[in-house]
Amino acid sequence: MLRRARQARGWSQATLARSSGVPQSVVSAYESGAREPTVASLRRLTRAMDLDLVMVPAVRSGPDPEAAARQLEDVLSLAEAMHLRPPAGPLESPILARRG
Repeated sequence: MLRRARQARGWSQATLARSSGVPQSVVSAYESGAREPTVASLRRLTRAMDLDLVMVPAVRSGPDPEAAARQLEDVLSLAEAMHLRPPAGPLESPILARRG
């Protein structure tokens, strides 16, 4: 999104870096996904491009629910293979109940 906003203005990474005070190498790392932007950097970048920070999507707000479900299934399969039983009671989830 950062790259699209920058390119929509016809700016180079160097121009955005000068306007925002964020080093060009950092802008490049953000755009390539090599680094996650900090809130402070996002503020500086969005201010420089006259964007509202609320328009920027959340930066990885948490684990992917599907990936978490797959990981839980893997753990349950391993527990089942080892003849372990998941705990019963209030912590029991629908996924655990299906396995039981």
